[in-house]
Amino acid sequence: MATNINLLPQLPADIIEFQILSRLRVKSLLRFQSVCKPWKLLISSNPYFAKTHLDNSNHDSILLRRRRSEFMPWGDDGFDLHAHTMIIGCINGLVCFFNWRSGCLNELVSAIWNPATRQCVQIPALTDKTDGTPYCVGFGFDLVANDYKVVYVTTIWGQPLQGFIYSYNPDRWKKIAPSNFVYHGTLLNSNQPARVNESLYWLNRRANGIKTCLTVISFDVRHKTFRLLPDSFDRESKKDKVVLVNMRDSVAVIFYDWTALFGGTIDVHIFSERCGEWSKMCIEGLESTFVVAEKLLTCFPNGDILFEGPDLDLYCVSPELGTIKDLKSPEKKGNEGKYYFDGSAYSESLIFLEGMKPWCDHLDVEGFSLEKD
Repeated sequence: MATNINLLPQLPADIIEFQILSRLRVKSLLRFQSVCKPWKLLISSNPYFAKTHLDNSNHDSILLRRRRSEFMPWGDDGFDLHAHTMIIGCINGLVCFFNWRSGCLNELVSAIWNPATRQCVQIPALTDKTDGTPYCVGFGFDLVANDYKVVYVTTIWGQPLQGFIYSYNPDRWKKIAPSNFVYHGTLLNSNQPARVNESLYWLNRRANGIKTCLTVISFDVRHKTFRLLPDSFDRESKKDKVVLVNMRDSVAVIFYDWTALFGGTIDVHIFSERCGEWSKMCIEGLESTFVVAEKLLTCFPNGDILFEGPDLDLYCVSPELGTIKDLKSPEKKGNEGKYYFDGSAYSESLIFLEGMKPWCDHLDVEGFSLEKD
């Protein structure tokens, strides 16, 4: 007896789209665009679906960049960038990078790229007196205006901080009002600041008599204002390495040395925006891995800390559990002499910005280039 297909139960379209499709990997969704026209429109151009998919994505992922140009999502295929291209941030699955136009050091070119969909949009060049001047850059997000921002700030000794901010909407650069304090020192993370909510943070080392001290400079991308955070964290730490990171949506200064994975301690100073104060947490009692901590790369969104050991091995330290986990490292063949340059919290997404085009057809080769895998 033939079955009447009309009697079979069918799932409502919104259940299929927002409860099933929105939980799939981007790679699968891109293939599913060919199933039917409604799915193609849903996946390629529906901002609500893209936001729902982003909310369902794995937020405990890290995007790693090797020193020799590769930029790779952990556990996935890598992407190659021009060796001189600088990555300045990752927000909602979008990566911002920049370079100086070839043979023209007073023209800054940059782009916003979605590695998952392999589409990008180039940002108008910044040409206003940027040649040879010390600077710092950042990639931010205005939560109220739902707008992506790129910041370029000149860091001239003895002068206030000032510069330019780019807004994707309305697609232009504007001057930033000078800071109400004078800049002195050297930024330790000038090309990749820590980002917490709507603020970017740079770690600054400056002389204080015969000693040096550390201060944190922040910039609010919505209000376009600079400020100096209180510098009451441990400036006398004997540990020789220090980084500034986002740890569980708070800015944190972490001191460590080569013994961090070898039975040593890790000092973490976390700033509370509510109280306006620093608090200290000491991570100790970790089981020794007998591995040298080459570099602290970044923090996972859950607060775990990612270290690089010898030979591109990766180790995850959980402050909450007091454990060290040896992560499965990517394929090392052909990676001799390479090491990781930095890492960013990453969630693959379908986020599409107006004007985005396939990455292989879009970028001006005089500015920077993306190279196929």
